[in-house]
Amino acid sequence: MQKLMIILRDITENGGGERVCANLVNAFLESFKVEVEIVSFYRLNPAPFYKILPQAQITYLSSSTILTKNKVKKFWNKTLYRLYLSYKAMKYIKKSHATIVLANDGVFIPFSKIKNINLLRIWHIKIPKKKKRIFDRFKTIIVLSSRNLAQWQHYHNNVKVIPNFLPIMPSIQTQYDKKRILAAGRMSTEKGFDRLINTYAMIAKEIPDWELVIAGDGILKHELQAQIEFLGLQEYIKLLPFTQDMESLYLSASICVMSSYTEGFSMVLLEAGSYGLPCVSFDIEAGPKDIIEDSKSGYLIPDNDCELYAKKLKALVDDKNLRETMGQSAREIVKKKFGKESIMLLWKEVLFCQ
Repeated sequence: MQKLMIILRDITENGGGERVCANLVNAFLESFKVEVEIVSFYRLNPAPFYKILPQAQITYLSSSTILTKNKVKKFWNKTLYRLYLSYKAMKYIKKSHATIVLANDGVFIPFSKIKNINLLRIWHIKIPKKKKRIFDRFKTIIVLSSRNLAQWQHYHNNVKVIPNFLPIMPSIQTQYDKKRILAAGRMSTEKGFDRLINTYAMIAKEIPDWELVIAGDGILKHELQAQIEFLGLQEYIKLLPFTQDMESLYLSASICVMSSYTEGFSMVLLEAGSYGLPCVSFDIEAGPKDIIEDSKSGYLIPDNDCELYAKKLKALVDDKNLRETMGQSAREIVKKKFGKESIMLLWKEVLFCQ
């Protein structure tokens, strides 16, 4: 039986990358005859936030976390300590019986190719402006979208497109009479919740019986709450802690919104669509366009056009039939394009047939 190792920053965090990793681990164990081990560079919490099948082994290379406001400690963790942990990971891989190693994010820096190891890298974030030398140390680069495939092929001779997937298609969906708009994610700069709050401020008092809920945790939570209070929007915008029971949140809303400055492939948009929520997002370089079909399953807004964003969001608020029509389209698109079985066929080819 082959052994597959997945390396990532911190499996105990509650972000999208960690959710993708948990989904992959569980799907690999259910779909293929493999052993799976997770190697986590850092450890913020005692255990993984997302459910992982007990057959998976988890190894932590340190007990520290990269999430800190201390600039010196943050710099140390992202530079010299990261290099040390990469060296430690290289030694660990060579001693293990793994034949396939999948780097789930950019925290792991392989100093060279590893003999007899199929080393792959998933690229979740936007495409870099120029080729990085580290790319040549991976046998395969896996990207989530075909949007920049031609440019990627200038960087590496073996690039595969494998989008994220939905582990289970829910049997229930939202009802469109809920007067709640949902956003969810880590409260960090790249998620753009600051501009979402400013955008919602344009229409909040025109739709006083609706509320915007932002669910998540992170280092910017207190700043976002202060922004809400400064704008006098406490009655209209609520911050909720992140929860493992995301289903209840999706079912409590009629619309999903995303405001990220950068994204890889948003699991929130994917899951929201599966529950029949129409979604509104800025049309950033990667991510939303692969999931939202503009004016069919939601709206894609030119990046940072907050006035148009507010206008389109209010159009959904004002029209229940529009919400329902777009929500049904979102559900159909997710089911057709991002089901587990079809995506696992792509993974099988990359992992075992090259």
